[in-house]
Amino acid sequence: MNHDRLLTGKRILVVDDMESVCKQIARQLRQLGATDIELANSGSQALSMLATGRFDLVLADWYMPGMDGLELTRRIQQDRDQAGIPVVMVSSESRAELISRALDSGVQAYITKPFNKTSLGSALAPVITS
Repeated sequence: MNHDRLLTGKRILVVDDMESVCKQIARQLRQLGATDIELANSGSQALSMLATGRFDLVLADWYMPGMDGLELTRRIQQDRDQAGIPVVMVSSESRAELISRALDSGVQAYITKPFNKTSLGSALAPVITS
């Protein structure tokens, strides 16, 4: 399935403590039609950015110093202004029990690193179209 225009018109926040990973994800998001992408290098920076502007989607790494992706997801869900924003976990963690834990905590989708544009589009399509 072609997802080249999947993210057209969406404002997306990518959160990862590694700048190179943020940029790689942003590049693949642009290939899926996204043009409004913001990058954050921590969960606390992401919360500050979320407080000052509306986003349609958050892609967050699980393991980050200070505030991990699960805590970021919980904080987003607890804020009545942000609770409806879908969070997609992007992590190198591939153990089934941890993926299940992330999904049980409110993450809408889980993408295991490394991934490509096609697998990213396939993972995001149900989140964006729901």
